[in-house]
Amino acid sequence: MNKKAVAPMVMGCAVAFIVATFLFFTISDTNQTPGNNEFFIGEEQFQVVLTYQELEEINKYLEMSGKICGKKAYENPGNFDSEFKSCFNPYIGKANELYEQNIENDYSIKFSTEDIILIEFNQPLILEKETYTYENKLAFRINL
Repeated sequence: MNKKAVAPMVMGCAVAFIVATFLFFTISDTNQTPGNNEFFIGEEQFQVVLTYQELEEINKYLEMSGKICGKKAYENPGNFDSEFKSCFNPYIGKANELYEQNIENDYSIKFSTEDIILIEFNQPLILEKETYTYENKLAFRINL
């Protein structure tokens, strides 16, 4: 190959590389600047995970308060349902205040065995977010 023909080809490749690098950084930089309101891949999924954690926190709070009330009500087995409900309903009201939800006092108590009860809420808890609505039926098991 002619040496004089190689020089413009090398210079052309160098200029093309520099232009391509410049365009790559300017175009990709405008789409990912902080404060951009567009959702990127993974942000909405992250919001779903945060919602799931929020629901787990509510469920754990109710489960722990159910254990406290279950042990108190277990001491008076003849009146278990009324004792449990009178102790547990204020905790539901406190959960509504803490988590800004509207959890109903409508739940059922079932004995799985002699010392294990199942608490199941009849209405699902609905968490409404910007782009989706998450619905879950609260239920948990308590070992007395």
